[in-house]
Amino acid sequence: MRDNVALIKNSIYLITKLIVTLIVSLYCSRLILQELGVVDYGIYNVVGGIVTMLTFVTGSMAQATQRFFSFDLGKDAKSINKVYSTSINIYMLIIFVVLIISQTIGLWAFENVIVLPEERIESAYWVYQISVLTFVFAIISLPFNALMLAYERMKVYSIFGMVSIVLKLIMVLSLSLFQYEKIIVYSFLILVLNLVMTMMPIFYKVTKIPEVKYERYFDKGLSKRILSYSGWNLFGSLSAVGMNQGGNILLNTFFGPSINASRAIAMQVNSAIVGFTSNINTAINPQIVKRYSSEDYTRMKTLILNGARYSTLVMIVIGTPILFFTEQLILFWLGSVPDYTVMFTKLVIIDSIICSLSGTLITTIQATGKIRNYQIVVGGILLCNIPISYYLLSNDNNPSIPLVVMIFLSILAMNARLYFARKFISLSYREFYLKVIYRSAIALIFSFGSIYLALYYVNVNFLISFPLSFVFSAISVVIFGLDKQEKIFLASLAPFLKLNKLN
Repeated sequence: MRDNVALIKNSIYLITKLIVTLIVSLYCSRLILQELGVVDYGIYNVVGGIVTMLTFVTGSMAQATQRFFSFDLGKDAKSINKVYSTSINIYMLIIFVVLIISQTIGLWAFENVIVLPEERIESAYWVYQISVLTFVFAIISLPFNALMLAYERMKVYSIFGMVSIVLKLIMVLSLSLFQYEKIIVYSFLILVLNLVMTMMPIFYKVTKIPEVKYERYFDKGLSKRILSYSGWNLFGSLSAVGMNQGGNILLNTFFGPSINASRAIAMQVNSAIVGFTSNINTAINPQIVKRYSSEDYTRMKTLILNGARYSTLVMIVIGTPILFFTEQLILFWLGSVPDYTVMFTKLVIIDSIICSLSGTLITTIQATGKIRNYQIVVGGILLCNIPISYYLLSNDNNPSIPLVVMIFLSILAMNARLYFARKFISLSYREFYLKVIYRSAIALIFSFGSIYLALYYVNVNFLISFPLSFVFSAISVVIFGLDKQEKIFLASLAPFLKLNKLN
């Protein structure tokens, strides 16, 4: 119960941040699309996607840093200075590598792979270079954000996130003041935003976590462990980026930048939804790693199963109504519905519901540090998206193909992760399927059924039926997705939170 209380408190902070981020982000996306236009919006996303593909370099190190920070706090907090100092050294090396890659392989992809209108090539080039600098600032902030998460300073982390999105809104609103090359102006404003958001966690670390200090020394053994860990994570990160951004580039190659705008809108909707589950995982991940480092496997399994189920149930509550009202929602949000946006949005939401089952499984395997074979298998599965999608697109001119392939590969990847979790901590298939997948599937079926029946018998407009669908979905999830003790605990949350606030 104590773990549940801590998890819920941290989740509340993160979800509050997410709600603010969701509302402002959706409004920002509408403004950006209006200010840039469909073509420039598509160009920004596909050109920025080249830089985003470099996250396979930083994503692996970010996971390694988070894991080693949390592991040491659960076992021997005094050694965290070594991890902190070593990670800073490695991040400086990564920045150098990213700059080299961006100006060689990245520029080659920009010039030879991306399809751009002739008159927008120069502007797109400047967007690319500014995006590289933006990415460098994002890298600098990674170890400091990882430190905050390891110490479970979720409230501060959430506040920083809300400040970021409010600043972004101000910057987007200011675009109307400029008449020409708004795509370059927007890229520069995002660069300034990232600079500000890099300084904030650095300042917090210096003032609020002063016990963690940078020390000038080179720990060869620790560096080798972190690099080995992140090296195998590198393949996994590359696979995930390749599956997503590779599909984006394939769409650009076959259909041009306008289709990238439709995909970008779908991904914007999806990222807003996925944010709810990712925040639950953000709150629970440090606890899972700490339980593993202290060899408390019983409580660790409970966290894994509950975290996977809670994440999936939240996805069902939010995702199911959007699946029913995708077209009306996008029309209400943007004022128009670009081609294929509705289908893209539905497909990525289905994929995200499947992926939500894997969140705590990924953390579990990362906690063990035994990730070589795992990354080879799961990464190999995800990378199949590019050749399979290319083959199918060559024979069928349907832009939905990469997303459909992604769904099937996500199912395979989820089962592969479960295999490795079973191997490392004896988490059985039967236990996971019964306690997570089966209960989530029942909740999903009743969520769909309740919304469908309500819409069939009650003919009301979108502004009423859409909010009501969330109510029906939430009721179905509570009844069929939670057990008796969890329902009682959920009912007791309101007075608990009031009491906690008073204290």
